[in-house]
Amino acid sequence: MANPLLSRSEEVLRYFYIALSLPFLGIGRLKYHLSPSTPRWSSQPYKALYSVFFTLKLPFFVTATLIQYLFPSARPHPEWSLKMAFVGAYLKAGFEYQEATRNQQAPQLTPGKVGDRFRTIQPPEPFSRILVGPCESAAVIPKPVTGCWWPSPLRQEDAKDQKVVLYVPGGAFVLGWDIDVIVKDIGATMARHAKATKTFYVQYRLARDQGSCFPAALQDVVTVYHHVLSLGVKPENLILCGDSAGGSLVLAAVRYLETYQSRTGLPLPAGVMSFSPWVHVTRDAGHEWTASSNSDKDYLPAALLQWGAEAYLPKHVSPEVAPFLSPLHRPYKSSVPILVHAGTVEGLHDQAEEFASEMAAAGSPVRFRSTKLSPHDLLLLHGYVGSTAELDKVIADGFDLIGWDPDSPV
Repeated sequence: MANPLLSRSEEVLRYFYIALSLPFLGIGRLKYHLSPSTPRWSSQPYKALYSVFFTLKLPFFVTATLIQYLFPSARPHPEWSLKMAFVGAYLKAGFEYQEATRNQQAPQLTPGKVGDRFRTIQPPEPFSRILVGPCESAAVIPKPVTGCWWPSPLRQEDAKDQKVVLYVPGGAFVLGWDIDVIVKDIGATMARHAKATKTFYVQYRLARDQGSCFPAALQDVVTVYHHVLSLGVKPENLILCGDSAGGSLVLAAVRYLETYQSRTGLPLPAGVMSFSPWVHVTRDAGHEWTASSNSDKDYLPAALLQWGAEAYLPKHVSPEVAPFLSPLHRPYKSSVPILVHAGTVEGLHDQAEEFASEMAAAGSPVRFRSTKLSPHDLLLLHGYVGSTAELDKVIADGFDLIGWDPDSPV
């Protein structure tokens, strides 16, 4: 029998939480419903006011969230730990701030602290030989791509003896990250399970306008892929890995490589690992996200996905281009092994599973794996939510599918 005093305490704390956090989160949500395309808070002086308000409210939000989540029944999922529930709430608040203010981290264009691991890769010459079909655009011109290696730069004289992972990060196509911090974690994970000797972080162009929307990011991924092969890396020693929007991009890249191989001459990679891929990118992304089964538990806000879709999608999407933007319900027979992963408590789970099922039905070597109770993007968040062991199992499964034996010589 339920304890009435405990239930009453939970109710009081929920009201306390709402009183403190609703203003903090409500502004972004109200703005999204009123005008998703032109948020008031993204221009001055409103952006400065919003930032001050966010900073002042943050301590109260943190306190209220921790108090509320002391009770498992008040967490987004009752089986989540306090740490997992808090990290999710904190991330959601941060993403709502970034979306409301259109806060896009400027790309790293100089070596900085990365040092000699930083690279600027020029588009192939002539780029019309490699960037064809959906990668051709009068409005989106191929440009140099930056990124960095981990743990050290790839030397051409050693390239044939290396196992290389090209990592494509997420961020709804509009958010960037600290490349050095992320590549260290991803690279260490890949090295631990398959003795991948090099990982390269692809800092693709973020979608800001019609000059950087699709196919800019796909152009950048193909440019880096071509460059790494030109250094002498064997295609059987090269895999593509991405999460969230990056998971969508690696799926688009392998589809591109297979579809246009006769024109580009580019060999296929050993495999693909796609974590929490965004496989259904539409102009109604925000409302579709809200209607998904786990959106109330996930830390991704609907407004962020709406912003990402609006920025990334070009004005006109032809039937030829559509599968590279939104591959759900557009399966094809691939010859490249593809691992698709999603957490059972994330809003993209059902679509990712359906995509994998459609691809398998088309005859593709696709394996879908899910992790119980995992939120969005296990690859990136495992260390923050105490799920490294679960990620290790998924990575090992992926390398088993691809055929990379960690004990075999390169």
